[in-house]
Amino acid sequence: MAQKGVQMDSQVSCCICLDLLKDPVTIPCGHSYCMNCIKDLWDRKDQKGVYSCLHCKKTFTLRPPALEKNIMLADLVEDLKKTGLQAAQADCRYIGSEDVACDVCTGRKMKAVKSCLSCSASYCKDHLQRHYDDPQLQKHKLVSPSKTLQDNICSCHEEVMEIFCRTDQQCICYHCLMDEHKGHETVSAEAERAEKQKELQKCQQQIHQRILDQEKDVKLLQQEVEKREYNLSLILSGTCKLTLDGSIRQRNQGWVIGPGGHLIHELSSLFINHGLVIISKYCIVLFTNILNFVVVVSLFPEWLLK
Repeated sequence: MAQKGVQMDSQVSCCICLDLLKDPVTIPCGHSYCMNCIKDLWDRKDQKGVYSCLHCKKTFTLRPPALEKNIMLADLVEDLKKTGLQAAQADCRYIGSEDVACDVCTGRKMKAVKSCLSCSASYCKDHLQRHYDDPQLQKHKLVSPSKTLQDNICSCHEEVMEIFCRTDQQCICYHCLMDEHKGHETVSAEAERAEKQKELQKCQQQIHQRILDQEKDVKLLQQEVEKREYNLSLILSGTCKLTLDGSIRQRNQGWVIGPGGHLIHELSSLFINHGLVIISKYCIVLFTNILNFVVVVSLFPEWLLK
């Protein structure tokens, strides 16, 4: 059957583009090609005036007349495309490497669409239908396909664990409820899951809001830093100007302007001894790093005067 399919594909494939025939045309020798493929091939042969068939090697001294689309062959190709698509869709129903297999299928396994906790089995779409039709099976607990169904089965009583014990924080079965967990605070596993989901969503919202608040605080802090840097740059630029204008007249008076008066005095001395160009260069450097300003300026007299 597979060989027949391969043979059919070769009969409706173009030997030039190696794909299924598109707008198939049949040349005088009986072989078929895509209309554009054979036209392009023969256009390149026009200079030699010899046209040939790649299948049977038959040559034509005159280029065949205008080629017409082979309607029957085109319809056949379309039917094959549809058949191939249906086959591909059918293949999607079969199990893949990451899928859960149907426990009822024999031979080639179909992909499971649901797992039944009550049956401890997984079913494909066809074999699952009974769970929808049979009144008794309708009571079974169906979940998404799982390879670890045994994790939902009580190891002591081989029953589905459908109850959650809040006292011991674990899933239990009905037999456990009547035995070692008797008198404990319990709810259905589904109810506990819904409650945990709400708590998780609430926690996520709180974390998200906390992140937004921190981002807001960081933004305000950045604005404050920029504001202080700007104000300090204005103060320093004004101080440098005052130092230049009055350094000669007040060189020996010992300026005191706020807490940084001794730094300004040292700056004025440097302006006098080494000139405007040199000290301006270092002022620019200082303004770009406010945090290190005091430390760097305090070092000026020791290394710059050498």
